[in-house]
Amino acid sequence: MADETGPSAVGPPTDRSAVVAVRGRPQGVAIASCTAEPHTTIETQADLLPANPPEKLEIIKHVRRYGLLRAPTIYKRAVSMKREEFGTAEEYITAFGEQVRLANELGCTITPYCACILMLEQLCRDLPHWTAAMEMEARFGDDAPETTTLHYFNQLCQYAISEANESSLDSAAIAYKSNRRPRQQRQRTN
Repeated sequence: MADETGPSAVGPPTDRSAVVAVRGRPQGVAIASCTAEPHTTIETQADLLPANPPEKLEIIKHVRRYGLLRAPTIYKRAVSMKREEFGTAEEYITAFGEQVRLANELGCTITPYCACILMLEQLCRDLPHWTAAMEMEARFGDDAPETTTLHYFNQLCQYAISEANESSLDSAAIAYKSNRRPRQQRQRTN
C-alpha cells in the first residue's frame, strides 16, 4: 500500500495529500498515474489543488508572488538586452520580443514605442540603412509614443527578422565572391 500522504495514495485524496503533491512532488512522480491495482486514484492536475479554500488561496498566493518577483527581472532583462549577446540578429529579435511580451504580461509595461526604439538601437550595426529608415518612421510625429501599437511592434519584429535573414544571405554571397577572386586571379597569371 502506498504512503497515505503521497500523490499515489489509495482512495480519495485528502486535503493534505494534495498540498504535499503540489509543493513537494518528487521529480520521478507523474501528475497522473494509472496502475492495475484496484481502488487506485488517478489524480489529475485539478485533483492536486486542495478542496479546502484557505489552502487553495495559500497556493494561489505563492504562485502570484513568484510572478511578482519575476516581473522586475524580466523587465530589466528586456531593457538591458544587447544584440552582441546573441549569435544572430534573428535570435536577438525573437528573444527581445518574448521578453517584452512577458514583461507586459507581468505588469511591468514596456510601451510598443519604447520597445521599437530599443530594438532598432541594437540592430543599427547589423542593418544600418534599414534601422535609420525605421527609426525615422517610428519617431515621426509628436504623438508617436501614444499611437505606436503592439501590433506595429510585432510587425516590425517580423520585418526585422526578414531583413536580417536577407542581409545575412547577401553578406554570405559577398564573402564567397571575395574569397573566390584571389584564386581566380592566381589561375589567370599561370
